[in-house]
Amino acid sequence: SPIPQPAKRLAAAQAMAAQFPDGGACLYGEGYGAGIQKGGGYYGREQRFVLFDVKVGDWWLQEIDVKAIGAALRVPVVPCAGVGTLHEMIRVVQQDGLQSAWGPFAAEGIVARPLAPLFARNGDRIICKVKTRDFRAGGE
Repeated sequence: SPIPQPAKRLAAAQAMAAQFPDGGACLYGEGYGAGIQKGGGYYGREQRFVLFDVKVGDWWLQEIDVKAIGAALRVPVVPCAGVGTLHEMIRVVQQDGLQSAWGPFAAEGIVARPLAPLFARNGDRIICKVKTRDFRAGGE
């Protein structure tokens, strides 16, 4: 969805307050589009935001709940590329390639996380990103 202009910010804040009346929620995502990052022009002229994750208090929401929050806030959610092992995800990115959900070009990569959430001893969540550029000559 387009990044809110000043006149739209109040409506966005009201929608967030309706979804999270106690506050304490954090939306994780990424801006994309022209001028945001190298290759951003592939995504169109408008600058937009796509949702990856939602954390409420100390809890990371499950994918189905993240999709529900995205729908309620009218914010697109990154699509699931599939379910498999980390080695399978690496093979998809390295050998098969993965087409972007936003157009006829290679996806930036895959954010992989276990079906059952895993945490390091310090409490950090264990996830990884398998980037397409890591398997290209010169890292581009």
